[in-house]
Amino acid sequence: MENFEKVGISLLSRGGSDQILLAGITAGGRSQRMGFDKFELAYNGVRIVVRLANTVRQYAKEVVLLGDRAPGGQFERTLPDAPDARGPVAGVLAAMRWAPQAAWLFLACDMPLMSAAALQWLISQREPGVWAVIPRDRDGLHPLGAIYEPNMRDVFETHVKQGNFSLHHAAQHPKTKIVDIPNQFRDSWTNCNTEEEWKIAKEKLIAQYTSR
Repeated sequence: MENFEKVGISLLSRGGSDQILLAGITAGGRSQRMGFDKFELAYNGVRIVVRLANTVRQYAKEVVLLGDRAPGGQFERTLPDAPDARGPVAGVLAAMRWAPQAAWLFLACDMPLMSAAALQWLISQREPGVWAVIPRDRDGLHPLGAIYEPNMRDVFETHVKQGNFSLHHAAQHPKTKIVDIPNQFRDSWTNCNTEEEWKIAKEKLIAQYTSR
């Protein structure tokens, strides 16, 4: 696999919020509850994953699609899942192994309401000495739609070696910062796991576009 340092992007040497920020979007799994591939979710003829990429590109040096998907001309590159992991952590580890000195903002392909303002708020929560910023709302923690600094890679590596494939365990690390999502940004962390959730999200998208 091509190493990040070989593609000509310089990295800052200091820790904390000084690290260059990259973005990774997980392409989704089998989508059994949805009934079809969540990667194909689209609004007005544009895939949600492409909308996400266009939104986060304002803040990230590069946007990478994570999983066994064709980039379709919308992504700088695609990284296959780490073979020794499963679930979202497989994409997270693939990205952090490829660019171990960068900080990563990870999103899921089924987050249709993510806004630029919400991402800007999330990024503003980074600070030196913090290894991860994980948002929280009344539904719980959101380990996707979160930021992980380079030091978190070793934490994930240890978890995977132990057979622990849950991203939620990152929230228990003493260097993790849990942040409560402001009311005006809560919809941004909406995940669509069922057709009913997608229907509700589409209604909110329509309301957003018609109010402009």
